[in-house]
Amino acid sequence: MSLPYHYTIQEASVLTSIETSTGETLSEEQLSVLLENPLFALEVKEALEEDGEVDIENGILKDSSFINTPMDCVLTSLIEDNNNLWKRTSEAFRPNDSPFNIRFSTYNNPIDTSSARTGIPDENGLITIRFHLANISSGGIDIATDIFHETFHAELHRIHFSNNSPPNSLSQQQFQWFEKMWRFYSDQNSDQNYVATASEHYFMAQYLINPISRGLREFDSNSQTLEHYKYPSWSGLESVGIRSGYISRTEINNLSNLYSIVVNDSNTPPCN
Repeated sequence: MSLPYHYTIQEASVLTSIETSTGETLSEEQLSVLLENPLFALEVKEALEEDGEVDIENGILKDSSFINTPMDCVLTSLIEDNNNLWKRTSEAFRPNDSPFNIRFSTYNNPIDTSSARTGIPDENGLITIRFHLANISSGGIDIATDIFHETFHAELHRIHFSNNSPPNSLSQQQFQWFEKMWRFYSDQNSDQNYVATASEHYFMAQYLINPISRGLREFDSNSQTLEHYKYPSWSGLESVGIRSGYISRTEINNLSNLYSIVVNDSNTPPCN
């Protein structure tokens, strides 16, 4: 591209590298985002040089290992269909709205039983959500559940490390309760990933089951009632919910029976 004289040499180098990798000319909006967020611009450059993909306006990076996976299919569907839960949660990672961004990646670890993990932000504010290829479900709704669950982890990371900055700030009551849980687990363990996961799971079990269920119902074309989607929403949160008295084992079993109707009905969700 022919860069205006007012770009610094470093800016010109980064922007030229990005255009070379994509084979496309950056729009004025993309140029503005990258120039106003130089750390994000460097992350974009590195991702593209490693054959990844980037949504510059929305602050989303995809590693090459994530591209064309079932998780990529579901994520693309959530974005293209304007899923309301995805829109609201992901807006906090747009470069001009927040110093935090999301990268989607994958991993394999034979001794890890998790389907996905979300690390704490790196020094540039980049939060990586990694999906375990050996454990990920083949069903679109289950994958969407993992994406919502892990993106909420990323959002709660952002809430904690930004001191509840907007957009989508928690109420003061919720934020104080969340920070109390974070301090409680910090006193028990110095591993920040452990502290984040433990405190965030309690928050999610108390406040986020219904939002996740609504997001899943919308993803499934609203084919059943909200109650039918609560079983997958409790995935990864069941033990916390039962210990805290938010839900009982009997209620979990009843929700499982309702979800079986979703699995076996005539509607086919995206990416199944």
